[in-house]
Amino acid sequence: MTVKERRVYVYQKFNGHCAYCGCELEYKDMTVDHVKPVIRDLIYDRKKHRLMTTNKMLRPENNCVENEFPACRPCNNFKHSMSIEEFRKCVAHQGRVMRNLKAGFRIAERFGLIAVVEKPVVFYFETFKKEEV
Repeated sequence: MTVKERRVYVYQKFNGHCAYCGCELEYKDMTVDHVKPVIRDLIYDRKKHRLMTTNKMLRPENNCVENEFPACRPCNNFKHSMSIEEFRKCVAHQGRVMRNLKAGFRIAERFGLIAVVEKPVVFYFETFKKEEV
């Protein structure tokens, strides 16, 4: 399978939707997420004062099409190298995080404009039913 064929295959897994939040994705905007992370090796660049990847995979066995999901950029960036369960807990915790960190959030909450809802986080891929052709 070529890189392009693999990317198209991943895009079609959930009919052009993010596997996590379920938003519709344009093919050009899709990122490919490794469900079980490959975790890349990092080094500290002293000149730029930041961590940089060597692109060496520490878990190359996870770099397979069966372990790849289509994802929107926000979900993929936020998930980073978390497991599904770590990601679920992190998403569920965001309302409390925002309440604790942002005065504007607390004000909007007091005026009834937004509310933190405590409910289980269910990802799109967990409810997706492939259409029969």
